[in-house]
Amino acid sequence: MRGFNDIIGIVLMGSAILLLIALLSYDAHDLAQNSTEINHPARNWIGPIGAHIAYYCLLWVGVSAYVLPFILVFLGLGCFFEQLAYVRRL
Repeated sequence: MRGFNDIIGIVLMGSAILLLIALLSYDAHDLAQNSTEINHPARNWIGPIGAHIAYYCLLWVGVSAYVLPFILVFLGLGCFFEQLAYVRRL
């Protein structure tokens, strides 16, 4: 079961990095519903998908969305290290 935990940890930490990049490069004018002008290409560093992910994270969670990548990294580290194994039980 150790190999599966490693894969989950890598996926969680990779998702955390992508989410952080998407949030840091978020521009409200990337999405058509937020402006009347067309913005091609998207200014978000992850692209249109990153713009949508950042928009919905900020819409649902608010400014606290900037904490989500750090929580995902912490959960990912819990899959690697036995000292943080209690995190997997949450």
